[in-house]
Amino acid sequence: MRVASTLMPLSMLVYGPLADMIPIEWLLLATGSLLVVQSPFMVSHRALVEAGKPLPVPET
Repeated sequence: MRVASTLMPLSMLVYGPLADMIPIEWLLLATGSLLVVQSPFMVSHRALVEAGKPLPVPET
């Protein structure tokens, strides 16, 4: 959660002024395309897949 709360203000600092120069639609298309390209690499990365698995629930 800390990463998300840190990156949100940073992304506003970058994309706010950038949106004044480039139309929002182009930014959405560019970032969405990058996510589509990045997704197969993220899914096939073993360490990331292992890190995303839920922790076992201890029995009480």
